[in-house]
Amino acid sequence: MSQLLSGVLLLLIALVIRALALSVARQMVRGWAWVYTWGLPRDMRDRRRKEIASDVRDHIVTLSDQERLASEVIAVHVLLAWLRGVPSDLGWLFGNLLLKVPRPAERVFFASLWTGLTTGAIVGGVLGTFAISPLFGIQRSWLALVESLAIIVPFAAVDYYLMIQWHKLSHGAHR
Repeated sequence: MSQLLSGVLLLLIALVIRALALSVARQMVRGWAWVYTWGLPRDMRDRRRKEIASDVRDHIVTLSDQERLASEVIAVHVLLAWLRGVPSDLGWLFGNLLLKVPRPAERVFFASLWTGLTTGAIVGGVLGTFAISPLFGIQRSWLALVESLAIIVPFAAVDYYLMIQWHKLSHGAHR
């Protein structure tokens, strides 16, 4: 009798977890958006939070309508998309904060540093996601890996350009 009760209890727990997984994933993304936009001017902060919420809604609709995935699998996709998007979110934040740096040479230096760090974070996020995706029942795709890593090309190009500009500005300032 106790085995039956524990089996029913485990089944109920599993059903609750399945039912709440997508809501929890959505709340985690919302919490992240709240944290990294905290302290920004109200209009900028609210606009960014609405963009993130809209992206999550669109992602969920696409996965549920077109892919016909279960809610707990969609939750994993939402969490992985969130993790892959963190470097981009931080890049957006840093770009907006960077506008407040007064001297051009310093602004360019920090922008170059940030794009380099963002590039590294993107590569780490993509490779990490690729490595753990089988744990969540998501099939690996080498094409998706290459497409995801292609994101770093513009970051690397911008970083190179910014480094050249910083060199020109900093050496021009000493003359």
